[in-house]
Amino acid sequence: MNNPLVSIIMPAYNCVDFIGQAIQSILDQSYTHFELIIIDDCSTDGTLQAIRPFMASDHRIRLLTKEKNTGYTKSLNQGISNAQGTFIARLDADDIAIPNRIATQLNFLLQNPAVGVCGSWALELDSQELIKVPVHHEEIMTMLLFRNSIIHPSVMFRQELVNNPVFDSQYEPSEDFHLWSKLSTITRFHNIPQALIQKRLHHQQVSHIQQDNQRANAIKIMNMTLQRLGIQATPQELRLHYETTRGDFPKEINYLTRVSDWLLRIQHQNLQTRIYPEPAITQLLKQIWQKHIAGQTHLGAPFLEIVQQNPLSEYHEWNNYQKMKFKAKCLLRK
Repeated sequence: MNNPLVSIIMPAYNCVDFIGQAIQSILDQSYTHFELIIIDDCSTDGTLQAIRPFMASDHRIRLLTKEKNTGYTKSLNQGISNAQGTFIARLDADDIAIPNRIATQLNFLLQNPAVGVCGSWALELDSQELIKVPVHHEEIMTMLLFRNSIIHPSVMFRQELVNNPVFDSQYEPSEDFHLWSKLSTITRFHNIPQALIQKRLHHQQVSHIQQDNQRANAIKIMNMTLQRLGIQATPQELRLHYETTRGDFPKEINYLTRVSDWLLRIQHQNLQTRIYPEPAITQLLKQIWQKHIAGQTHLGAPFLEIVQQNPLSEYHEWNNYQKMKFKAKCLLRK
């Protein structure tokens, strides 16, 4: 195909049950001037046989087959290195793109030349749950300080922004988090507030199989980001930073004290460096702090003191009646 504007990269490995739907969702796109590059990582389940009928009927599909299994990230890099498009779009072989996905993101990027990376929300196929991420650059960039804020298979980005290898395999399966964190320093981001893809979550996914690696690599990436703020975090602080936006939190005064001190330290460092925009950084820190202190009045007077001392607490925005009611809940606990 001559000079496609968009190259869609789809790594594939043992996904015979799903790849037909994924390919068809791309061929059904309202925007048609694209190439679909599929990289097969030595599948053994009939994935290649499922791909070939589509290739016979549509010249926009290019199939790259690897001589040995080298993993997801290297498949991505091989696909991108062969891409002819000005824009790179992603879709996993077990996901589905809605018909206007490519057109919507391409139009946005063409109309907003300062934006280099455009993602979207997603719909989880089984539960039909809408997966939301921050929409605007300031919120996306700020959230990247704590966790990934781009849904990888939903993304489209300008190829001129990246050099090969695009994704660093040493950070797999957090290779995308690493790339977005780097690119956030040189370009703007945007997420379309619509579910442009339907995402499948199942036990075979790389990110589930390698949860320990994902956690370790995410912490490495966050450490690099914190260093840009001028924070040299200890291993214990890095674990705390990782935990602040994930899972259940300990209902303990000592833990809340550590979280309070840590969030205020980040706020202080950003006041010095001005790396993260206001009010986005303060709003995010407030949200994180409020999640930690919600429903904790049973911790009594020490909890009240922590809340009063932290300027991130909503307590400081309440009227006198609300403050008195909150104090009573804390102090009347036995």
